[in-house]
Amino acid sequence: MATAVLALAFALGGCAAHRSASSIAFRKHFAATFLRTCTTGAKGHLGAAVVKRFCGCSEARIERRYSDAQIVAIAAGTEPKSVNAGIASIQRACAHVAFTAATPAP
Repeated sequence: MATAVLALAFALGGCAAHRSASSIAFRKHFAATFLRTCTTGAKGHLGAAVVKRFCGCSEARIERRYSDAQIVAIAAGTEPKSVNAGIASIQRACAHVAFTAATPAP
């Protein structure tokens, strides 16, 4: 997997502003992998609807916030502490969104 991620990083060429076909394909792959891993990991602890909202929210915000190169690092588990802190912030916000939507209004 690490070899594939490194090969993909070179293929992307480090240009986040340019959305080539390989960049779009990479982001689709990242989204699918992230959602599969996220939902599998959280499914036993929370309801399916909450997990789906949380994971979808997290994935969408990560894609909007980070460049292709940063997403390659996230996928490889080599992201810097600043990115890791940003992801934790995204996850806190998405947990709030997911649980708020799941909690019935009084």
